Amino acid sequence: MVFFEADVAFVLIGLVAGVLAGMLPGVGMAVLMITVYPILYLYEPIQAIQFYLSAILVSQFMGSVVATYFAVPGESSSIPAVVEGHKLAREGKATQAIFIAAGGSFIGGIIAFIGLYLLGMYLMDVFRIFTTVFNVIIISLVFVLIFATPATNMWERILFPVIGGGLSLIGMTPWDSNTSWAFGIEALEPGVPDMAILLGLYTLPLLWHLNNTPIHERLAVQDFDIRQIVVRFRHFILSIFYGIYGFIVGFMPGIGLGIVSNTAYALQKRIDAKMKLGTPGENQLLAAETANNSGAFAIMLPLLIFGIPTTTSQAVLYNLLIDQNYDFGPLSFDAAVITGILTVVLFTTFVGFLLAGPLARLLALFFSKSQKHIYIGISILMIVITLYVGYTTIDFWLYFWTIILSCIFGMIFFKYDILKIIYFFIITPFFVENWGRLGFILDIY
Repeated sequence: MVFFEADVAFVLIGLVAGVLAGMLPGVGMAVLMITVYPILYLYEPIQAIQFYLSAILVSQFMGSVVATYFAVPGESSSIPAVVEGHKLAREGKATQAIFIAAGGSFIGGIIAFIGLYLLGMYLMDVFRIFTTVFNVIIISLVFVLIFATPATNMWERILFPVIGGGLSLIGMTPWDSNTSWAFGIEALEPGVPDMAILLGLYTLPLLWHLNNTPIHERLAVQDFDIRQIVVRFRHFILSIFYGIYGFIVGFMPGIGLGIVSNTAYALQKRIDAKMKLGTPGENQLLAAETANNSGAFAIMLPLLIFGIPTTTSQAVLYNLLIDQNYDFGPLSFDAAVITGILTVVLFTTFVGFLLAGPLARLLALFFSKSQKHIYIGISILMIVITLYVGYTTIDFWLYFWTIILSCIFGMIFFKYDILKIIYFFIITPFFVENWGRLGFILDIY
């Protein structure tokens, strides 16, 4: 009974931590895990896992609220919420945007719950499906899909994908950890920091633009009003599809949450363009958020079963579990662990959905006081947090110059689709790694 109460306590603490990580612009799960690492180290591995699960699932709900009002992506997976959610908010539809994001996240969590339940019944059969060949086929389709996204000029069609892919390959080569493309610069060995790239290339230019927008063009802040919510059957069908999509893609070893969210967004964007569906912004926001929350849990499975961390926050958790002598693999991922995780997923999904509205109301009240000062404050806060992460993890000056140079580029090309660079920065390493692994297998045979 004591162990059960400790688990419940860690789930509740994870909920509070996840709310803070999602609500505080620029914090995110990576900063949260770095902060609580010394504390979690003192407890059992299963407690750390349950803390992480509850925190990351509820942070997806809260991050959407922040992205809608402040246009600030906590991580690369939040980019679609910034683009479409904030656009809806500027059109006076903040309540609808938050409801769509929360509703999509809720259904994504329920599908993750069902997916884990079924996975527990056919675990070994599922393992046999996710071979290198299967991964190569899926990731190649995703890669082509993003590359084929409509573009209006040569920068967006060719050069931005090349820039994003090239930046992602700096550092250790994905297929061979013994070689690197770091140009003799030791600080570049781990690669270009994604946190700094995201901040400089997209977030800071966007916040600068919003801060300098004339007053009459700024966001007319709405309180969260449930009477303004419009429920559409089409959205329910889309959320089921993208919940399944997020779980399947997220379960593939090596896939990160940014890939899950952004590919779902790109796919729905293309579907809307081809089929001329109504409310395209709402459709695309729903697709990204549903896949995001379903994938947020699914990407935990490669870590727990195969020992493969796919995000910065997972890498921190991985190191923590290694220090605690946790044995990664199917033998540790038994019925007791699955049952405990199922409870966390179901409980956190319901709580996140219920909290989204009230916390959105609180943020709306806060945001309405002074938009201009908030944009400046958020910019300073995110720069400080990012530089602190660089100072404590890799290299302060690498993070500093990455922010400066990418910000200059982002300011110059602000009116272009900069997201193309971010998409290919996220997905290229996994694409190259799987093709390299496939080539190695073919050489053997």
